[in-house]
Amino acid sequence: MSGTTERRRFPLRPAGRSGRHDQGDGPIEMVIIAVPTVLITLMVIHAGLYFYARSIAIGAASQGVNAARSYDASERTTGAAKAREFIDAMGPGLNNVQVNQITTPTSVTVIVSGDMPTLVPGITIRVLQRAVRPIERVS
Repeated sequence: MSGTTERRRFPLRPAGRSGRHDQGDGPIEMVIIAVPTVLITLMVIHAGLYFYARSIAIGAASQGVNAARSYDASERTTGAAKAREFIDAMGPGLNNVQVNQITTPTSVTVIVSGDMPTLVPGITIRVLQRAVRPIERVS
């Protein structure tokens, strides 16, 4: 019976694995998978925080420049005050905020900068946005 109908004595196993040597592999595989997964998740959250801080800064700059450029603006510092009011209303999305207003005879610029909140202590990422508009005049 050395022909083609020979029977195998052992069931088929995956190549390279005998079944007895895999004990304890679970925690090691979990560490290998969990570390990159956590890092990718933190990067996605960090990117969301960055875009949120950036949108707060550009919103504040737009609000400030619209208030400062209007025809009936009594004082040329109203843009910075309006920008700070907007930032205070939005909550803790931007830290260490600085608002600057530059007024020329023809235009108004409001610059808003601040630090975004981070998940990693010691890292500081600065966000800077500006808005420029012409001053409204009677023509």
